[in-house]
Amino acid sequence: PTAAALGDGADGQLRADPWQLLRVPGVRPEQADGFARALLGAQCGPDDERRGRAITVWLLEQAAVAGHAALDVATLIAALGQRAVPDPDAAVQGALAEGDALVFQDALEGTEVPGPRTDVEATRGEAGGEDGAVGEDAEPERPVRVLIGLERYALAEESLADGLARLINSLPKETDDTRELESPDWEAAATQASGSAAELIRAV
Repeated sequence: PTAAALGDGADGQLRADPWQLLRVPGVRPEQADGFARALLGAQCGPDDERRGRAITVWLLEQAAVAGHAALDVATLIAALGQRAVPDPDAAVQGALAEGDALVFQDALEGTEVPGPRTDVEATRGEAGGEDGAVGEDAEPERPVRVLIGLERYALAEESLADGLARLINSLPKETDDTRELESPDWEAAATQASGSAAELIRAV
C-alpha cells in the first residue's frame, strides 16, 4: 500500500518526510508520529512543519471521504489544534505554499450587501478626511467564506457544478403548449466535464 500511495522512491520520500506515511490509506496521525519518532529520534517534535502540512492534508482527505470537498478555514484550524499542531495557521499556510491544498472563496448566502453611501454619509466622510475615491457606481463587496480543499476534490466539485449548470441551461423551456420535457442528455454533459465530475454525471 505504501508504494502504491507514494509511488516510486517511497523509501526516500519517507526518510525525507516521515509524515508522508499519512498519505497511505488507513494510517492515522498517531501512527505517523510513532514512525517519525523511530526514524528521527530526538529531532522529532510536534512543531515540525512537515507534520503540520501532512496533518492538514490528512484532515482534508478525511473531510472529502465524508462528503466535504473543502473545509471552512476556522474548522480546519480548530481540527489541527485538536491534533496537537502548535501553530495551525502556519500549518495551513505551509500546505498552501507547497501546493498541497488550495484556497477558495464562497459567497455567503442570506447576507445583505452594503448599499452605496448616502449624500449625507459621503459629506461626513469628506469632512472627516476619508478617501473619496470610491464612486457611486462602485460594486460593494459581498461577504465571503474562506475554504481550504485538496485540488483534485475541490476542482472536481466545481467542474461538476459547471457541467450541471450547462445541462440545465440546455433543457427546452416549458411552455403552455407542452409540459413534457425531453430527457436530459447526461452523456453530453459528461463529455463537457472532466475527471471525477464526468464520472459523477454519468452515475446520475
